[in-house]
Order: sequence, then C-alpha cells, then structure tokens
Amino acid sequence: MDYNALLKRFYTALLEAANPELMGAVHTFRADGVIGLDDIFLPGVSDGYGEAPLKVMVIGRERHYRYRAPRAEAPAANARPALSIREYVEHGMRRHEEVRTEIFVKDAHDSDLLGLLVSVAKAIKTEESPLGAGVVYANLFAVAFKGGDPRKTEAWPHIRDLSKALLDIQIDVLKPDVIVFANGIDSAPQRKLFFPHTPKKRSKGGEVVRCTNGVSWKATHGIEAGHLYGFKLDERIQCYRIHHPSSPSHRAKAAAARVVLLKLLKETLATRTAAFAQPASQEQ
Repeated sequence: MDYNALLKRFYTALLEAANPELMGAVHTFRADGVIGLDDIFLPGVSDGYGEAPLKVMVIGRERHYRYRAPRAEAPAANARPALSIREYVEHGMRRHEEVRTEIFVKDAHDSDLLGLLVSVAKAIKTEESPLGAGVVYANLFAVAFKGGDPRKTEAWPHIRDLSKALLDIQIDVLKPDVIVFANGIDSAPQRKLFFPHTPKKRSKGGEVVRCTNGVSWKATHGIEAGHLYGFKLDERIQCYRIHHPSSPSHRAKAAAARVVLLKLLKETLATRTAAFAQPASQEQ
C-alpha cells in the first residue's frame, strides 16, 4: 500500500474544501511573511512503514514547525507565485520527509520531542526494519502562529477544525498500533475535544466517546496517572498520554514515565513479533 499517495490525496481534498480565508492567510504568509501563520504540517511516512512490525504515532505540539518553504526563484519584486493546493501538499510532504529522515540520522537534537521520537524509534526497531520505519511524527495543531501558539489568532476556529480533520486522516490511513500523546498539559483541552474521553459523571447520553479503558501504572511502577496514562482509542488503538518532553513540571517523574513508556513499547513489540512468528496451524 502506498500510504503517502493516500495521504496526499486526502490532504489535497481536505485543503481544497478548507475555509478560503485560512488558506488565503497561509498563502499570503508564504508570499510576504507578514500574516504570521506557518505552513500547514503535513506528515508522511517512510517507505518501510507498511512492513514495520509495530507502528507508533507520536503526537506533539511543537511551537515552530520548521516547515516554512524556502523562497523560490522569483521576479525582481521577490513575489512568490501562488501554489495550487496539490503543489502545496506535495511541498509540505516533501519537506516533512526531509526533516523526518534527518531526525533519525542525527546523534543529538535541540528539540526534546525529536529526542523522544528517536527513543521511540530505537525501542521498536528490529533487525529487519531501519530506524524510524514504524514511527509517525504528527502534531496536535496543524499550524503555528508566528512560531507559537495558534490559539492566539483569530484564525484559531479554522485551525482547530483543520487540525482535527488532518489527525483523523492520518489515523484512518496509517492505522497506527500505538499513539503517544506528548502534546503537553496546556493543550490537553484540545486533545480531549478532538478525542473525547468517557465522561466522569453520568449524563443523559449523546456524547461521542472515543477514548475508553483508562489505566495507570501507579500500582505496578509507581508512576502517577498525571505522568503516564493509558487508554484505548476507538476501542482499537492503544494510547499513552505523557508530558511534553520539554515541560519543566516534575522533570524527574516525567522522565521516569518515559522510561516506563519505552519499556511498554518494547514489550508490545516482543508480543507482536512472537505472535507473527508462530507457525500457522495445519489443517486436519
């Protein structure tokens, strides 16, 4: 299956139907740099993703995505010609591929989240798959505003809806076995809006619940739920919620939680590998 071709098709269809004001603002920013919206974050996957024995999506919330297009050759006025939506998507996915490849070949990163991506990649690596083959790098917010929080801009309602739609596409197409939510505490309300949990109080019904079967590792590993919490998304995908790696809150406990997370991923990989290695039963 060509996962990137599918993503490209769905991304293009979504952005073609997106609010024209948002897309206009993004294009204007690319042309003159005064609006403040960064380019839309459009993840793809490596060529070996389909064969990876364990597929893990890590959802962060980077304040500056580093995916702004370099200025192309332009007329004397230094104006950038407008891109079509298809060209825009192709550029965004190509830039993401370049950065994703760089993530897994560098020894050190100035971003704590990128360091987490490498740690996850090492935890689920097998001899048959290259480092990072099964890792998806996604973001809770699809667009940054002046390198920072997009909730501070008037375009936020459109960015919010676009962010959820893009994540739904990525999850539906890529079908990760595990999702690690590392977006941080301050954006937890948006995560819960995108992926509603079981209500804490009984209500009259009608809520759309996607996250169930919550579990913590306090009893087994001494890690409180505030630092590591597990649940099922859509009754299928095992999810873990941790602090953003750069969070200054409870650094020691958050680091301990990440150690347990990586251990859980290794155990999941071992279980899946053992299951795949079992010979098929012969028919009688």
